[in-house]
Amino acid sequence: SKLEINLTIDKPNTTISWEYKTIDYDIGFSIFQLIKKNKDDDIKNAERKEVYPFVRLNAHLETVQDQFV
Repeated sequence: SKLEINLTIDKPNTTISWEYKTIDYDIGFSIFQLIKKNKDDDIKNAERKEVYPFVRLNAHLETVQDQFV
């Protein structure tokens, strides 16, 4: 399964932090910036720029915590 969480961040240098744990399996995680060509464009049509590279983590073995500015 896949879960996407969309956040609107209006201020530069905002810190995004997260903490999670899974029950039985590892998990893949990354952060993308969605770049809309026009402010009224739908988010589905936005360009995706990876800003936190994809990692696969053993979140079933220990809680994952991190942050990104």
